[in-house]
Amino acid sequence: EYLAGKSTERAASTCLVDLDFQSANCGAYLNQFNQFDLSGIIGQPERPDVELMDVIKLSRPSGLTLYSFERPQLPFEAHGADFVFRLLDLVAYRFDDIVIDLPNIETPWHNSVLQTSDEIFIVFELNVASLRQGKRLYKKIRELRGNQVNITLVANKHKRKWFGNHFSRSELEKIFKAPHIKSVALDNALLTDALNRAILPSEVDGRARFNKDLKLMFKERLSDASR
Repeated sequence: EYLAGKSTERAASTCLVDLDFQSANCGAYLNQFNQFDLSGIIGQPERPDVELMDVIKLSRPSGLTLYSFERPQLPFEAHGADFVFRLLDLVAYRFDDIVIDLPNIETPWHNSVLQTSDEIFIVFELNVASLRQGKRLYKKIRELRGNQVNITLVANKHKRKWFGNHFSRSELEKIFKAPHIKSVALDNALLTDALNRAILPSEVDGRARFNKDLKLMFKERLSDASR
C-alpha cells in the first residue's frame, strides 16, 4: 500500500503475492478470499496466462493487485511448484513493483525467491525461537547472495522503551552481526481493530507509532532502492 499510494499509475503496476498457502493471511486480514478453484489449473502449469491472471486476482481500493490462495496441500502437490513458478513469471511480466510474502519454510520456490529479490525484509519477534529462525534465514541469504542484496532486519512488536524488551538493540546487532536493525511498535489494540474491521492499520489511525515506524522504514529502504 505504501508503493500503491504514490499514484494511480504506481498502484496499477504494484502487486502483492501471498505465498502462504496454508492460511492466505494477506487476503484474510483484509477479509478478501479468493473463490477461484485452483484444482483445474494446478495440473496444467501452462494454462495460467495474462487473461487468467485477471480472473484469479483480488483488488484493493487503492488499485493494488493481490494474489492470495488458501490451498494448504499445494506445496506437496506434484505440479504445485510449477504453478507457483508460472504465477511468479506472469506477475514479473505484468507488474513493475512486486511484493512477495514468503513464509520461512522450505519449499521448491523458497530459494528462487530469495535469489531473485531486489530487497529482502526479515521480520522477527523478540523471543529466542523467532530470533534463531531469523538469524538462520539471514545467514542463508548471505550464503546465497553475499552482499549483492539489501536485507532489512525488522524487530516486530517491540515496546517503545527498549528496556521493556528482553533484547536491546545492541544485543540484536550482535546476534545478527548487522547494524541498523529496524523496529515496529507493539500495538495490539490497533491491529485487533484493523483486523476486525478488515481495513489497514493506517486506516484506523495513521498517526499511530506502528504506522509511523512502517512508513519511515519503507521510505528509507524503498526510496533508496528506486534510485
